[in-house]
Amino acid sequence: MKYKFNKNGVFAVIFNPSMEIDPIVKKEVYCGIICQNKRVFFIALFIGIPLLCLLNYFFYQFFERYLEEEHLKMKNIFVSKKMKEIENVNMDFKGQTIFEKLEEGV
Repeated sequence: MKYKFNKNGVFAVIFNPSMEIDPIVKKEVYCGIICQNKRVFFIALFIGIPLLCLLNYFFYQFFERYLEEEHLKMKNIFVSKKMKEIENVNMDFKGQTIFEKLEEGV
């Protein structure tokens, strides 16, 4: 394109095409990010999200069992300490039970 001007200077040209765009080309040009990546979007929606939920459930179950196991270990340590205390208890008189001796305070 050429334009004739009488003076030197800076000029602005507005380009406004008046032709109609083919509807097929228009769909391709004006398609958004979801429209352009429909397959990826639906794979993420219907496969990825349920898969993440399932993995989250398995992780929760594993973590819950791990915490329960740690709790049982601590309880086992506590019980074994109490058993060692009971093994070293000597009775004050004949017929005294271990429970009575422990109530007095070892």
